[in-house]
Amino acid sequence: MTLAADAPLKGRPGALLEVPPVHAGDKVYQLYQTVHGRPLLGGRLARVPSHAYDRLHRDPFLDRLQSREPWGMHEGQLSLAGLDSLGVDYVMLHRGLTANPALTRLLAARFEPLATSGDAQLWRRRTIGVPAPR
Repeated sequence: MTLAADAPLKGRPGALLEVPPVHAGDKVYQLYQTVHGRPLLGGRLARVPSHAYDRLHRDPFLDRLQSREPWGMHEGQLSLAGLDSLGVDYVMLHRGLTANPALTRLLAARFEPLATSGDAQLWRRRTIGVPAPR
C-alpha cells in the first residue's frame, strides 16, 4: 500500500509531486497527504478557477505528466527546473511508472529512491554536491 511509502516523509520539509498527478475525481492522494503532511503539486479543488493549473501546464515536464500517452526515451531529457522553482523535494511514482526507464533516468539526475511499497516508489532530492550514479 502506498501509505507505507509515504511514511518516510513525515516531519520532513519540501513539497511532493505525485505521478501521475490528479487534478480531480480521485481523493486517494488526499488520503496519502493525511499521512505525510507535505504540500502537493496539483491536488483536488472543489471549485477550480480557470487559471489554477496554468503554471503546471507551462512547464514541459509537468505538462508531460498530464498525458496518458506512453513515455518515449527522448522524454528522459526534459528539464526538471520547474520542480526546483516549486520547492519539490520528493516525487512519488505510482501505477507501473516505477519501471518506466525514461522517467526514472530523468529523475535519477536530481533524485534518488528513498522507499518502495507495492506499486509506489518515493524519490527524494539528492543532497547538493552528491553526484548522480552513472
